[in-house]
Amino acid sequence: MDDISPSFLPSAEADSLRGIAAHFNPPLSKSKSPLLLAIFCCLSLEAASYFPCNLSLEMAKRNQPVSVIDFCSELPNVRYLMGDLVDLKTGFPNTPDFKMENIKLYGFSKITLFSLALSAKSISSSYVINRIFADQTIWESSVIIINSPNGPDALLALDPFIHFQRALFLMDFHMHSLVKTYSWIKKTFSACQRYITGAVSLPGDDADLLQQNTAKLAKVISKYLPVSPCATMTDVPLDQKAITSIKLRKPLALMEPSSASGRALSDLCENLLSSE
Repeated sequence: MDDISPSFLPSAEADSLRGIAAHFNPPLSKSKSPLLLAIFCCLSLEAASYFPCNLSLEMAKRNQPVSVIDFCSELPNVRYLMGDLVDLKTGFPNTPDFKMENIKLYGFSKITLFSLALSAKSISSSYVINRIFADQTIWESSVIIINSPNGPDALLALDPFIHFQRALFLMDFHMHSLVKTYSWIKKTFSACQRYITGAVSLPGDDADLLQQNTAKLAKVISKYLPVSPCATMTDVPLDQKAITSIKLRKPLALMEPSSASGRALSDLCENLLSSE
């Protein structure tokens, strides 16, 4: 990491970002505003969809009504991994740019899923966000998760995501993943109150190398970006039970909560929901 640090240290200052615009309807007081959580994952589409899928369920288990905005326009996306939990009788009107559906859960808080239409790749993020936030439904949530596997570039100039309360960055121990994660944090550090950087491991990965490289990344972040102590490093394994849940399209948060990955998801959820 020290060897490549100069490659992503120039212009460490992020662009000046504007405050949250007040034109959204309905206007909410700060005490009632939803928690905005952005998830950026530079790994596979399976991993990029796995975490918002399961974290939304973990939050719903904790009595948090959740909306998930999924900007993954290819399969597998969050809707795909939800499997049979998607309520096909929701009754929301279809639009050419996104679908709005409920997740069927008994004893859980409501989850509303906004999925980008597979044919809508050319539609701008700004247009979709404006359409979604014009609907009353999303304001009924206490947590809004936005899944952006292509990074923060499409979101930085958009209200209300000019300021995130939380941002989760997911990477593995490979150098290109660490560099991309640092680049994304550098772009957004002035727009977020708290970061959590998740080091994702697969079965058979070198645990020592993962720990060493993520520790180096944490050191570079603390040295060159003014986000400490708000940056938290955590391990989030994709163990065999998690991989099986992806293949079966049965979320791990419901299927195997006692697995290593399930425990990590639970801890990660608590961390994301915790107060400053």
